Amino acid sequence: MPYYSYKMLQPSGVIANSVARLPYDDETMAINYLENEGGTVLHIRQLGKLAAKYAEFTRFGLRKVKTTEVAETLSNLSVMLGSGIPASEALQEAAQGTENPTLALAMEDIRFYVEAGSSISEAVGLYPKIFSNTVLYLLRIGEETGRIDRALEVAATHLQRIEQIKSDTKQAMLYPSFILVTMGAAVIFWFYYVVPQIVTLFTEMEVELPPLTKALIAISEWVQAYLVVVLITLAVLYISAKIAYAKIYKFRRFIQGLALKIPIIGRLQHTSNLAFVSEYLHLLLDAGVDAFKSLDMVSRSLNNAIYQERVAKIHERITQGQSVADAFQSVTLFPSYVVRMVSVGERTGTLPAQFKRVSAEYRKRLNYKVETLSKSLEPIILIIAGGIFGIILGGLFLPIYDLIGGHIG
Repeated sequence: MPYYSYKMLQPSGVIANSVARLPYDDETMAINYLENEGGTVLHIRQLGKLAAKYAEFTRFGLRKVKTTEVAETLSNLSVMLGSGIPASEALQEAAQGTENPTLALAMEDIRFYVEAGSSISEAVGLYPKIFSNTVLYLLRIGEETGRIDRALEVAATHLQRIEQIKSDTKQAMLYPSFILVTMGAAVIFWFYYVVPQIVTLFTEMEVELPPLTKALIAISEWVQAYLVVVLITLAVLYISAKIAYAKIYKFRRFIQGLALKIPIIGRLQHTSNLAFVSEYLHLLLDAGVDAFKSLDMVSRSLNNAIYQERVAKIHERITQGQSVADAFQSVTLFPSYVVRMVSVGERTGTLPAQFKRVSAEYRKRLNYKVETLSKSLEPIILIIAGGIFGIILGGLFLPIYDLIGGHIG
């Protein structure tokens, strides 16, 4: 749909310049639509491809829309449509009710398209960066069944649950990351500042230094000489790794596969992904989407490359004639508990209910792992930190111990 740049004389007498994306290729129809709001269009021009891309970026690329904001907007829209408020008015209220300007602009545009004759799902589908394919599919089902308000409510609840799973996982990963950074900073501080002070004392006392102390002094001198270079190198490596993780599939797959194998952290990642997959499948199956289509949509929605490949493999096995339960069993990533629940659901025709139970179970497990992660990591952290600082302190106090022992002797 084209973008238009226009100048309008508003009823208040103010002349306003604006840009709008309208579902009309004809300027006359665009003018008629704009003047329905009141006012007179003084000048209008359809933007070219380059100008339209710039307008798209300035309107929707400056502030990211959070999943929680989308969920809240969909929930509000569900309540208004369920109360009998016309779609156009409900969309306008939803646009005014959000504090995110990018989302507000999108909702206003969706209102334009709906007023021009598009369905809500068609209009929402024009904004894939804001509304996921899952939300779009639910809206289509809601329109087909005449329960768009229910579809919006389900979509909002789904987004809230998925965001909670992501939030819990990030919160859990924050603790070990913080500990590693803190330990690294403490070690650098000791080698950069504390060790040189003690070395000066040893020099003044003319103490004979053991090999361990000499090694610590060598490390300290290296840190003092190359600290800036090391910090710059680490910053460059961190930024490069983030870019590679976002852009290079093989690198992202390697990192995600490695994370799944790390003790404690790996179990947390598995639990998070199992909660994610089961929540998505419950949502889609409960909405009436068949298992074949649901698995295809889930595989496209997953961020973890390992789980994405496994779900895609399940989808492929079903196309080859396997049952859903057999397809899940053939993929070793899913625990026997999940396979049993899928088998029961397939035999009894209760797959949506079984995935709902699986989702609830893994969300509960994820919450427990998040709450107990710090306790699980504390012994490991104490051993590592104790070992590092034990070596440093041992190397620094050995000469003093030898000096005292020599005087006593």
